Amino acid sequence: MDSSLCIIKLGGSSITDKSKLETLNSTALENCADFIASAYTKFGRRFCVIHGAGSFGHQHAKTAGLCGQTLPPLPPDESGESLEDSRRADLLRGLASTRRSVLLLNHAVTSALVDAGLPAVGISPFSTGGPWTDGGSKVLVRPIADAISAGLLPVVHGDVILYGSPGSDSPAAGILSGDTILSLLATDPSLAGFVSDAVFLTDVDGVHAADPRKDPSASLIPEVRVDRDGRVVTNGIDASASGHGHDVTGGLAAKLGAAAEVARGGVPVVVVRCGSAAAEAAILGKFLTGREAENREEGDKDKLSLRGTVVRLQE
Repeated sequence: MDSSLCIIKLGGSSITDKSKLETLNSTALENCADFIASAYTKFGRRFCVIHGAGSFGHQHAKTAGLCGQTLPPLPPDESGESLEDSRRADLLRGLASTRRSVLLLNHAVTSALVDAGLPAVGISPFSTGGPWTDGGSKVLVRPIADAISAGLLPVVHGDVILYGSPGSDSPAAGILSGDTILSLLATDPSLAGFVSDAVFLTDVDGVHAADPRKDPSASLIPEVRVDRDGRVVTNGIDASASGHGHDVTGGLAAKLGAAAEVARGGVPVVVVRCGSAAAEAAILGKFLTGREAENREEGDKDKLSLRGTVVRLQE
């Protein structure tokens, strides 16, 4: 396997219109695909792409009541009592609708990358096996690692999966977010030594002191430091209010948590706006050196042309 692997998370809000059900932002997606293809062919960068659901999954999941691994759609529940048949049927249809929707988006993302000349293959967490237990991530990591070793570019997506004990007659189900998938891949022993960096492509410039969608004056935080335990040690971050109304995967707080988990292992994480000059630099592997050069020349975070946030281990 190549010793330098970049894991990219395409935020669902950056490649879809979250205000409209199952609406693709084709311009943004094609832009990302072109950046990745350029880095792949010209600079030999190797990638694993993960994408969120955006308007292709969150509405369905929220309507069904699916979030995290909190809701068991198959009877019996924890009390040993069966759910009402009508409720069970609604949950199963919600699970199926959510999966159908995210698969449509996965096909669109994979197709954009293939059209850009990349050997992209879609991989669905639900289809890798289950139900998941505490060590269940191995069933997802293995086919992704195999694809990378074969020279392919895996395209993974946030998904509905089954949780619980193998052989259970009634496993729980819930959402496995793309942010969680990124942290699982970057920290898994079979891949960790090959991951050079991770990039979050979002619909904002990076991590801010407040939600920039609600407060345009919110200042960009150019660097977030974490300790060896994955705790954020940078002050002045409010991730609690960031996100969209139908987001079922935790918004910025979940992204920052995933980034911190990756950074604690020494892998730098860059958070930038999809389609920006900073996004292109991050995908090409030039953001960190470019930011360091700007810091030396300017020293003023408000004048940075490469706007974004670097999440890294506290030295």
